[in-house]
Amino acid sequence: MTRSEVLEELNSYIEILARPLEEGDLQNGWNSNYQNRAISMMNGILEALRLKNPLPSGSIVRTMDSWGVEGRLFDQACAISHHLHIMTE
Repeated sequence: MTRSEVLEELNSYIEILARPLEEGDLQNGWNSNYQNRAISMMNGILEALRLKNPLPSGSIVRTMDSWGVEGRLFDQACAISHHLHIMTE
């Protein structure tokens, strides 16, 4: 994936994260605290990509896993993490 494709993917994901959590998300371990932390983490990555700065250290997947979250939002975060690793200019 290109940098611009990953930026677009991150923007879309942040928009989805900003919506009220669905019942299924809550059952999969999400809550407003994790939601806000995930938005903050993704915004940090987005800003670094926009400025072509090094990405923040840490693992999206491990962080969310440590929070105990699962489900569709977690799966999308895993895909983003993978795309960051294979990203090209």
